[in-house]
Amino acid sequence: MELIPDDVVEVTVCSEEPTPVSEWFESPIMEDMPDDVLLAVLQYVDVEDLFACRLVCKKLGALALHPDVWRHRQLVAAKAGLEDAGQETPVLRLAPCLREVCVDFPLDNLLFATTRCAVANMTLEVWSDPSLQAALVLRNQEALGRLKKAELVFCPMEPILNDIPWQPMLSAPGQIPWLVFWTAATCGLKTLVINMFPPSVPADASLFRNSVVPCSTLTEFQCEVSKKSEPFVNFVLAGHAATLEEVGLAGAGLPSSSTLTATLLAAAPNLARLQCALLPGLEALAESASLREVCLVVTSASDLKFLGPRASGLKPAVPAAAAFLRRADQLHKVALRIFAADAGLALVEALASCERSQVKTLALDLCKDGSFSWLQKLLEPLIALLALRCLKVQVSAWQKGDKGDKPLPCHHAWLHTAPVKRLMAANRRLRLVVCGFQGDTKPKYCSGDEPCDVCLLGCGTSMPSECTKLLARVGKVVGDSHLDGE
Repeated sequence: MELIPDDVVEVTVCSEEPTPVSEWFESPIMEDMPDDVLLAVLQYVDVEDLFACRLVCKKLGALALHPDVWRHRQLVAAKAGLEDAGQETPVLRLAPCLREVCVDFPLDNLLFATTRCAVANMTLEVWSDPSLQAALVLRNQEALGRLKKAELVFCPMEPILNDIPWQPMLSAPGQIPWLVFWTAATCGLKTLVINMFPPSVPADASLFRNSVVPCSTLTEFQCEVSKKSEPFVNFVLAGHAATLEEVGLAGAGLPSSSTLTATLLAAAPNLARLQCALLPGLEALAESASLREVCLVVTSASDLKFLGPRASGLKPAVPAAAAFLRRADQLHKVALRIFAADAGLALVEALASCERSQVKTLALDLCKDGSFSWLQKLLEPLIALLALRCLKVQVSAWQKGDKGDKPLPCHHAWLHTAPVKRLMAANRRLRLVVCGFQGDTKPKYCSGDEPCDVCLLGCGTSMPSECTKLLARVGKVVGDSHLDGE
């Protein structure tokens, strides 16, 4: 730290307007400053002042358009509120590159389709007929060679009501398969995210069945899996199998008995992380040597009444998922988002029966109301997981206690339950993290004027006691993701 010189005795605060940034660079010594120093400063200058700097001198004008000055910036132009309305056109005309751009269709500014500004991450928000304009934007960015991530967001024109599927106002819904096809076939793309695949879109299986991806480049793919999106999902999994490392297939699952999706996942040689519903044929993934992290959304037909007759196709998926967990001894991290009590218990028991299990982190997200006796059954088999080092339990729904409906408010109360006490005693290296409804970690013990019945016993604060030793192994925040835990 530099010390203030002794001869500095007074600091004057000026109430006048701040000097424009462009005038800072008009000093005679500017020409002698190294370019890398000026570039480091220009990275923190806002866009309006950055354009003004172009008029100061040739040296500064060239540096103001250097890629290092722009590669971390973003341009957001959404219908909900144009944040960069006054800067959109000059940025698209002059900026050499950007980190992220959000653009909606139909386009209000056709420069998005012709700009020479190379973008790394692009979000396309679709409000109506998007196909031709979106194709031009994607092909333009593909030619510029910097696009690595594309996200398609299909936006509803009306508020989403509870239990009512939204319908986007698309003038030509049959063109959506072409849009997602063009996006998936973009060369050089590393990450593809499809947000809420429109349910009104006709499933055009022939388009994807008769087409191929020019080259396999995707390492991450996220999309809702459903009857409508199944042909597209399988097209991406087959075309990018050689490079895929992370796949997220949201949704309730496939309302059919087809095992093609699971078979394609198992054929991906570099697949390391998977999040999906209970897909038919999931047991094939037990042979995936590269797979290390899995998050399964555990549902059953009885919990998906809104699917109607289609829910019957999900019934065979539970035994398939159980067979997968029973045989998959290569997994290190497992997360189960449990909406169905019976299916959740079956999968936990299957996971615990894996003879050579290497699971070090297990996250249980209890998304369905249930009694504490059911939770006890869920935890008891975990004693068999000798490699387990972190157990994260998120109680998204209220769990009824043994003597009433009051949830267990702290880790101390959880440690006084029989299955948790046995589990912690059997596995001396296990850490326990219990999170509440909003994902917040519960305290070690109650404090304040209203302690729970367990904390009133005083064993959590007395020294020494069994509880104080166990409390040293609970409550550590392990991360935001279900699969984080070390």
